[in-house]
Amino acid sequence: MKKGFTLLELIVVIIVLGVIMSIALPQYFKVVERSRTSEAVNVLGILRAAQVRYYAQNSAFTNDINDLDVDVTTPTYYDIALNNPAYAEDAVVATLTRNNVRVPAGYAGYTLTITVNGLIACSNNADACRELGYSGG
Repeated sequence: MKKGFTLLELIVVIIVLGVIMSIALPQYFKVVERSRTSEAVNVLGILRAAQVRYYAQNSAFTNDINDLDVDVTTPTYYDIALNNPAYAEDAVVATLTRNNVRVPAGYAGYTLTITVNGLIACSNNADACRELGYSGG
């Protein structure tokens, strides 16, 4: 008697693997994007603290990262922009925008901002913001 798998058994295995992958891959991309967002939130916190220190010394915010007393490596997946607003608790002092480096479908172009009082908001892509746990959009 010959041992081995029949064509039908191999097809069933391939179908089962396809179903598992169709469920697992979107979840994997979601977890990866959340970890990238965690890095961005960390960078935003560093930039906010540096902007507040800069304001304490100069009575103004800066839009030049070289003026700040931190050495922040530009995140691979985000573009940094500093804002120079008039002082207010809800003034946005730093912005990170998701760039197109290895962006999963549905996560392109969202923007994370941080205010003087430390409030982080997400905008420009309501679905991505919701998936990442932010109510903005």
